[in-house]
Amino acid sequence: MKHIKASGLITLPGLMVSLLCLLSCEGTIEEEAPDFTDGSWVAYSPYKWTHDGFPVEGKYCKLYSDRVERDAREELVEYADRQFSDIMSMFNFTAVDDFLYPPGNTKIEVNLSLDNDPDIAAAFWGSVLMKVRNERPDTNLLRYVLRHELTHAFEYLIEGTPELGTDVWFREGLAVYYASNGSWNSMNSVDNLEAYRDDHEDHANKGNPISIHEWEDFPEGSDIPRYYTLFDLVIKYIISPDGLGKSSVELLNIVYEIREGVLFESAFYDQVQITLIDFESEIFPRLLQFLDQ
Repeated sequence: MKHIKASGLITLPGLMVSLLCLLSCEGTIEEEAPDFTDGSWVAYSPYKWTHDGFPVEGKYCKLYSDRVERDAREELVEYADRQFSDIMSMFNFTAVDDFLYPPGNTKIEVNLSLDNDPDIAAAFWGSVLMKVRNERPDTNLLRYVLRHELTHAFEYLIEGTPELGTDVWFREGLAVYYASNGSWNSMNSVDNLEAYRDDHEDHANKGNPISIHEWEDFPEGSDIPRYYTLFDLVIKYIISPDGLGKSSVELLNIVYEIREGVLFESAFYDQVQITLIDFESEIFPRLLQFLDQ
């Protein structure tokens, strides 16, 4: 059986885990609940997370948990729906009938778990898994990580497949950008980018973000959260009027082309009008010029 990979799998030191750690505090077990193992993640992820059998349905999401308090689930599923709706609006997307759910699904199944392992936030076809440590999670602290994974969930529903066809740099760049409403700007100066290049001078890929087509392309010992800042910057460059001036709709059209069987490199060229090979070779001069404006 082919191993199924997650998008936006967060098990990393540094920035991503810091976001998840903000969610932590001790909870108390009020009662033992039976463990249910239904959920699309059982079929389309390596994780067989359980829940207590009391999911709450919203417009776009269906929220499961093992120990999140049941009255809090209503607020949480409404919150997840609002975030997903906002992500769709950023893509100017309204064609929800286009979504291709896993067989039997009609909503994104979100499992917020205190007890399941591993300690991750990840998206799969039709589902999002997130570890929390509070029986009443604070939505303000959940916001970025949840939006990041819901952006991946959105792409899965457009492609309609357990395995995404986009390059890692592209899909993670989309998730960072749309999760933060374009406000994550830690790589926001020429000096920062030059420092990044100096730090990666001895790496085989020189830290080139476009070289990360698959997860295996990260050089050994990579500071992956730092790569994410570059992925985000690349998406900003593509859609900024001071960069390539493309639209969110054109980025979404890349995903639609992949749905029709087009390879990512061809879909990228169709929508962005530059070959992926040229984009990779020119990315640092392009980003330096972009940041210098």
